[in-house]
Amino acid sequence: MHKADVEKFLSYIKFMGIFIVLFGLIYFFLSKLCTAVVLGLVCLLFSAVQNTGLKYEQTFKITIYALTIPTLFQALHQILAPQFYYGRFIYYCIALLYLWFAVRAIRIKQGEDSNKDIAL
Repeated sequence: MHKADVEKFLSYIKFMGIFIVLFGLIYFFLSKLCTAVVLGLVCLLFSAVQNTGLKYEQTFKITIYALTIPTLFQALHQILAPQFYYGRFIYYCIALLYLWFAVRAIRIKQGEDSNKDIAL
């Protein structure tokens, strides 16, 4: 290979690197959005089981907040122990526990508010 061939090859690598980073960010965002949509439905199910009467819009917002900690865990998992096979399982368990307890906290808060109405 000559110097000109290497320079040409390096310019292609730079372009591919930019493409990979942009595609990776778009993929990351869309995958988290799809996860939030599905877990929003699960949160709606939790809401029905616990009789809180939440709408999908509310459960979706709760799900977005609930995915913050698991996403940080997932990033640490990929950096520190990518060979650990149960990382995805732990990711979803953390998110589901967060959703369950968030809906439970809403149910308790609704109960307290209804008790205040009766006391007045």
